[in-house]
Amino acid sequence: MSKKKGIITLVCVIAFLLAGTWTAVFGLDSAKTGSAANIKQGLDLAGGVSITYQVVGETKHPARRIWQIPYISSSSV
Repeated sequence: MSKKKGIITLVCVIAFLLAGTWTAVFGLDSAKTGSAANIKQGLDLAGGVSITYQVVGETKHPARRIWQIPYISSSSV
C-alpha cells in the first residue's frame, strides 16, 4: 500500500469515527434522533424490578385441564 493511500484511509476512518461519535452524543436533528439518549433500556440495564406470577391451585376451565387426562395405550384396551 502506498503512503498516500494509507493516509487517505486513516483520514477516512477518523472522519467516520468522529461522525459516529457526534451522532451518538448529539443525534441527527433537534429531537436527538439516533443519539444514545433515546435508547430504551431493559430492566437488566435500567436496574428495575420484574415480578413473575405463578398459579397456585387448579383451574376450573376445561380447556386448561386437557393435560390431566390419563394416557391409555392401545395395548391395554
